[in-house]
Amino acid sequence: MPLSTLSSYQYCQQKAQQHYENFPVASWFLPKKIRQAISAIYAFARHADDIADDGSLTTKARYVRLRHWRELLNQIEKKQVLTEEYWAITGFSRADYAIFIALYDTIHRHHLPMTDFYLLLDAFTQDIEKKTYANFPEIIQYCRHSANPIGHLLLRLHGINNPRYFAYSDAICSALQLINFYQDIAQDYTQHQRIYLPQDEMQKWHITTDNIANLSLTYAMQGFMQQQFQRCQRLLQAGAPLGIVLSGRFALEIRIIIMAAARLLYHLQENPLLLLQAPRLTLKDKIWVITQALQATWNKNRSQKKISL
Repeated sequence: MPLSTLSSYQYCQQKAQQHYENFPVASWFLPKKIRQAISAIYAFARHADDIADDGSLTTKARYVRLRHWRELLNQIEKKQVLTEEYWAITGFSRADYAIFIALYDTIHRHHLPMTDFYLLLDAFTQDIEKKTYANFPEIIQYCRHSANPIGHLLLRLHGINNPRYFAYSDAICSALQLINFYQDIAQDYTQHQRIYLPQDEMQKWHITTDNIANLSLTYAMQGFMQQQFQRCQRLLQAGAPLGIVLSGRFALEIRIIIMAAARLLYHLQENPLLLLQAPRLTLKDKIWVITQALQATWNKNRSQKKISL
């Protein structure tokens, strides 16, 4: 039975809800049509990332599958309809088919550029074999492919095409990506042998691969990680004006994301033991995040009223 666009979006929304994220994905703060589009983008990125990390596939098989995904993006770009007959030939799953049906509709309905989707695939393809990063600029370059395109797409979904806003978004998205690295240090190394930390700085702090593998919380390791946290915090602060210059429900969503990131950084800085496990925001944390975001909204509205008076 052929998949409809509606059922494809529903699958993407289920995928977004099933996978735990510390940061909101397509939350109810946003209009329904935007939530649908975000869920399609999220499902595409999540599923492609899973392909790159799929240990049951050989390295060659992962490259081949992501190359096929790139070909499917080419078809979307050319407005070639993805038929179920074509999908049967490729041998991909019905889940893959649902994602691309929803993605086709999202891209053409909202006139999204294809560049951001290709950049995401570049990052996931890189993940297959690249295990270490020589320095922080190299990590930021990875973020430009793996995270920043998501922010650009979110802005474009809201009809925003302002370079200054894109710069704010890049700072926020890169900070979010770094936080994900920090909270998944153990998992990334034990499962994929990846270390998303600058090798040159590790050497200065005399941090070895064994320290990462065993997560030995020595004074050097703690000092090294505090340096990473502080730099990430500065990056998050550099992007914070985006939550002020925007308006409406989207601005509130951005402020919630920023506050959630700030809260996670706070916990990581205050409790090094959290590096031993992926920290999650508690109910108390979430209440704090929402409260702070709403307080910022109230302060902004109050300032605007004073200016108008």
